[in-house]
Amino acid sequence: MQKGISTKRTIFVNLFLLTIFLTSAYGTELKPMSKKLLYGRTVQIDLGFDMYKDRSARSIAEEIAANGYEGVYYFVCSDKGVRKDVIQELQKRGIPVAALVCASSTYMPEEERIKDWKKYQMQFTNSSMDQYKLMTYVDKTYLAWMKNRVVNLINEKGFDGFTFAEVMYPIADGLERDKVLYGDISPAFQAAFKAATGNTVFPEFVNKNKPNYYKKIPKVYNDLVEFRVKVINDFYAEVVNGKDGIREKCPGVFVASWTQGASFSDCVNKIREWEGNDASAMIKQVKPDMHFIQTHWMDWSDPNINGDYPLLYKPFFDNIKKTDANLPIGLQADFVSQEGARRNLEWQKLFYKTCEQMGIDSTTYYVFSQRWAVYEEPPRLCNVSLISKDTAELCFDQRISKDCKKIVLGRKMIVADNGKSYTVKSAEVDGNLLKVVLDGELSGVKEVTVNIGGIKDDPQYRWAPKGKVNIIPADTVKKLPLQ
Repeated sequence: MQKGISTKRTIFVNLFLLTIFLTSAYGTELKPMSKKLLYGRTVQIDLGFDMYKDRSARSIAEEIAANGYEGVYYFVCSDKGVRKDVIQELQKRGIPVAALVCASSTYMPEEERIKDWKKYQMQFTNSSMDQYKLMTYVDKTYLAWMKNRVVNLINEKGFDGFTFAEVMYPIADGLERDKVLYGDISPAFQAAFKAATGNTVFPEFVNKNKPNYYKKIPKVYNDLVEFRVKVINDFYAEVVNGKDGIREKCPGVFVASWTQGASFSDCVNKIREWEGNDASAMIKQVKPDMHFIQTHWMDWSDPNINGDYPLLYKPFFDNIKKTDANLPIGLQADFVSQEGARRNLEWQKLFYKTCEQMGIDSTTYYVFSQRWAVYEEPPRLCNVSLISKDTAELCFDQRISKDCKKIVLGRKMIVADNGKSYTVKSAEVDGNLLKVVLDGELSGVKEVTVNIGGIKDDPQYRWAPKGKVNIIPADTVKKLPLQ
């Protein structure tokens, strides 16, 4: 009897310990801040844009918070350029920040790349991709370098989460073009393919007359399709779950996996074949806390696509749910990258409504500093805070011109709920923040009416084309509680 009880106890303890191990290894026990990335509206930021120059970290965080975002994906190009102060300011406001890293090191400054980086480059059938300097996923040295890079980045900068952006072979419909685009076809990739599959030939994609033209050797080509998927997932999984990877060295940090989506016919199969993205296989191997589908460039660059286009991505979401019914799903959009495809507020409203109706857990978009309102609407006053007895800070939803301090100087700008008016003695602009020193004390005031007429934005900090100056109409007033 005692032996039976002991055996049962041992089994129970072992199962309990196994559960703890799995929970730790696969990130289901996230830090409280990291958990916030599982749900809600988030946004991508890239601090390399001019919109973030000549302003404090606090003002950047205040602008993001004023727009109601619940999380941030920080697009990391230069590791050395990551602003830890911005991350900390966002976290102070309860906004978690995840590192979003290009797995192929695209956009990374050459001086920060892996040593002798040219040895690790992907190669394509034409030169159209040369400008991006994409690194191969098949090289073990590059993989080890990337894993170490990511772990150090998360720990040194204090990120709450991590995801790779565009872990793929960016050729889309390249096999259907007149000038065929296909890759990776580097010597290292070809050698790895042959070693892994036992094939003695590698498919040809340009010259239809060659005996190894890919359509003439369908089995070899199919092996290549499967190999490309495996290489990507092996790469991702090793960085996350491998020895000295994220799960081991950055416990409790949120991890999202990330694949492409698209709206064209047979989209799931074509994305798998063309770009090596198989969400189901990736989820099984990486075991993420969430999986993101990224809107394909062929969709976001279409000025005529509707805000309810997430409905067209249903095959991808269904595929994820079949793999893991409980896994949170995110959708990444692009509202702003092209002037002709910059989405207005009504379009965005339909997008978010559609995502909510579809049960999509989280959304993000590229990129915060180029959003439609920055180009098309005057600044919007979001809140007023009391800094000291006679000093108030006005927080706007976007960056304002430094000229605004001259515009409000000497103005009877604030009327308190006690009926008293206050004139601006001096003013300072910090990004989206306007600090005004007044000719009297605001102590005890609970609500203020603010004259914000003439406040304007500054096109010089926008991505080209710069566009017009947007000015709040004269004599515009807004009543807000004094925080």
